[in-house]
Amino acid sequence: MEVSAGDLFAFRVDTFDGLFGAGNFGVTNFVFEIGVCGDELTPVDWLTITPDSGSVGAGDDETVTISVNAAGLGEGDYEGYICITTNAENAPLVPIQVELTVTEQVLDPPQIEVDPTALSIGIDEGEQDSLSFTVGNGGEADLVWQLDQSVSACELPGWLSVDPTGGTVAGDDDQTVTVDFDTAGVTPGTYEALICLSSNDPATPLVELEVSLEVIATLAFLEGTVQSLGYCQDDPSAAGAVLVQVQGQQGSYSATSNSSGEFQLSLDAVEGPVTVTFSRAQHRPLTEADVALVAGEVTVLDVGLVLRERCAQVEPESLEFSLITGQSDSAVLVLSNALGGEDLSWSLASGEGCFDPSLDDWMSLSPSGGLITWGNVRNITVSVDSAGLEQGVYEAAICLQTNDAQAEELVVPVEMQVLDANIFHDRFEEDPEPED
Repeated sequence: MEVSAGDLFAFRVDTFDGLFGAGNFGVTNFVFEIGVCGDELTPVDWLTITPDSGSVGAGDDETVTISVNAAGLGEGDYEGYICITTNAENAPLVPIQVELTVTEQVLDPPQIEVDPTALSIGIDEGEQDSLSFTVGNGGEADLVWQLDQSVSACELPGWLSVDPTGGTVAGDDDQTVTVDFDTAGVTPGTYEALICLSSNDPATPLVELEVSLEVIATLAFLEGTVQSLGYCQDDPSAAGAVLVQVQGQQGSYSATSNSSGEFQLSLDAVEGPVTVTFSRAQHRPLTEADVALVAGEVTVLDVGLVLRERCAQVEPESLEFSLITGQSDSAVLVLSNALGGEDLSWSLASGEGCFDPSLDDWMSLSPSGGLITWGNVRNITVSVDSAGLEQGVYEAAICLQTNDAQAEELVVPVEMQVLDANIFHDRFEEDPEPED
């Protein structure tokens, strides 16, 4: 409508799609204020106007937006007024009637749509990963959904969790749900579960999402028993407090044996082959190289540690020679420290009953002393010579003195029988008659 303002002002109100224009046909600016009023100028809260005041220059206009909000209103007809006050003398107050009809909105019911309908994943043991699915609403009314674990088949196992566990989805919209997998402490294998979602969808109140998890074996296990072999490796017993150090292809690992000598480690199979070193006080370290590892399998490594003690042993325990006058012979005496864990020093011992090179010149030893490193042996050549000796039996004892606290002296009896040169025609030697 138009309101004439004479030569000075004119005010025009055009209603169109919730907008109207405040125009000035006069030659001087006019100012206006707009308010919402009802009968007897009572305000109504479902109607708002922007802007609610302003100034319009001569020959100009301004657009005003009308907004209505039916929230909280019941069905029915509503009436209100927009009241415009101006400085136009011929139109100080311009009311505009606004009628609103509120009808009930009928929406299609919510329709739950889950995509995808199944989840499958493979994860290395001990690792974590995640997938996702969407909860969509193919209807018009809001969809209200939640994770449902009310039945045992729908209870989530410890390796599975979802976030969020519920929500509201508007019509033709969706919501993303994250599914987290944690295989810590889960043995390799295949596992199944259901994610159950209940909602206000009248047609499908419960949706089941199938979940499959394959835990891939990557860990290998190394275990075994450590023994202390004892003196001369002849008295084995369980070795506790043994430090077990493993050097892999990418990292280092360690464990300590228990009082029963048992140890166990778990490590990624890609670390193999590994080098394993065993260390314990008063024992020789032991290293096992190129120990293979297989994912999901146990490698058993049982070892014995050598005590840091010397182990003096001699073989044979005695020597016997039988010679014809004028002949010589030799034999090898093996002095061993093969089962020891410290170097062994030795020499010829003198004393009553022991071989004396200055007196028993029919026998000699080479060498007559030295050092035998741990784990090794020394061959001692024992030579005898019957030249110039009368027939008979000659005896002596080789006494070997060592720094083995448990075998400080080793005695090897030596017997040499000297025969005369008489040989019977049947080539059997005749035992000489003992001399008176």
